[in-house]
Amino acid sequence: MTSKYHIQLGVLLLLLVPGCSGNVKVTGTVTFEDGYPLTEGRVCFQTETFLADGPLKADGTYTLGGEKENSGIPTGTYQVYITGATTTPELLQAAPGKTGVFSPPVPLIHQKFTDKSTSGLTCEVKGRTVFDITVTPP
Repeated sequence: MTSKYHIQLGVLLLLLVPGCSGNVKVTGTVTFEDGYPLTEGRVCFQTETFLADGPLKADGTYTLGGEKENSGIPTGTYQVYITGATTTPELLQAAPGKTGVFSPPVPLIHQKFTDKSTSGLTCEVKGRTVFDITVTPP
């Protein structure tokens, strides 16, 4: 025998369960001290058991998690660092009869920001979070 009360309780539980995942959206901007945005690389949030990263856009912004509810990252304290913040290798013109070579990528930010143990960046994610980062050049 199913009562109206049991059906209503079941519907309520179905609505609440997706919100219990604890995943939240994290956004921010990465800039240099002069306000110029970093436009290359990925921002990484890492714990001992979880890693999330998001690409930097042309305006220096990044997002971890999408627009869909609970598509972000779990709450917790994260070490934050940046990978791939380098120039794009270019094909260098070679002397006649020689093959061209690519220039090596050049770092755009100080090396300390590229490793979780040296970046000095931590973020506590409790709810929807905005975490802006200021970097320095190499």
